Amino acid sequence: MHDCDMAVEKKDFRGQIPDDLNRIVRAVAALRDKQLSEILIEALEGWLERPENQEVVKQINWKPQYSKKKQEG
Repeated sequence: MHDCDMAVEKKDFRGQIPDDLNRIVRAVAALRDKQLSEILIEALEGWLERPENQEVVKQINWKPQYSKKKQEG
């Protein structure tokens, strides 16, 4: 079972990325046996953890719902 398969409300999230980034992300996802959704979640959570985003994250009291970090912690 993948982390993003847990019983959590899910929303569509769409965006456009350059072709070279698309190819490498799909290749890494396949090699790591991950779904693209898992890669997106990891990337977005990592982005939100950056120091420059922490003030806003704290203001809205955001907590990850199903990241590996939450499960391990």
